[in-house]
Amino acid sequence: MKLYDSRMAPNPRRVRIFLAEKGIEVPTEQVDMMAKQHLTPEYTAINPLQRMPALALDDGTIISESIAICRYFEALRPQPPLFGTGAREIAIVEMWNRRCELNLLFPVAQVFRHSHPAMKELEVPQVPAWALKGVLGGDSKSQPSDPGGSPPRTARNDTHKSVESVSRAGGLRHAAQPATNGWRWLALLATV
Repeated sequence: MKLYDSRMAPNPRRVRIFLAEKGIEVPTEQVDMMAKQHLTPEYTAINPLQRMPALALDDGTIISESIAICRYFEALRPQPPLFGTGAREIAIVEMWNRRCELNLLFPVAQVFRHSHPAMKELEVPQVPAWALKGVLGGDSKSQPSDPGGSPPRTARNDTHKSVESVSRAGGLRHAAQPATNGWRWLALLATV
């Protein structure tokens, strides 16, 4: 088994965090997305969608998509149950996961992919108006921007600040308070 990982991308990071919470170690192979290694014929043979991460099982099966990979490991090692137990709890975990994906991860990714200079070669075409729409939603023509077409200042906040503000709005406590994994993960995110 091998996990094709990319240290800088958010979806492989989700899998690494999940594996760390489960206490599971998996051999990894780093794929440098900034060097476009995910676009090579070798990686395309592994994942034709050229996305990260991908998990290669011993029987040759390839599982892509971060949540599918996490669900695979949840089934292999159900304890601790990170997707919940029982119909109600599983549904609530899924609801919050989707809310975070749709209302935080995807908009932040849109901003980064369509406004950050480092992504210019990877996101072709890079459309600044899409970054603006990712943050503000709705019709980007009706939203404020500077004459250069870049997103408003709030769109330039890094992911940590976005997650932090959403976490505070969602009622998460600071790391000094007990039983709050969210803040602990914010502090450790750079190391995972």
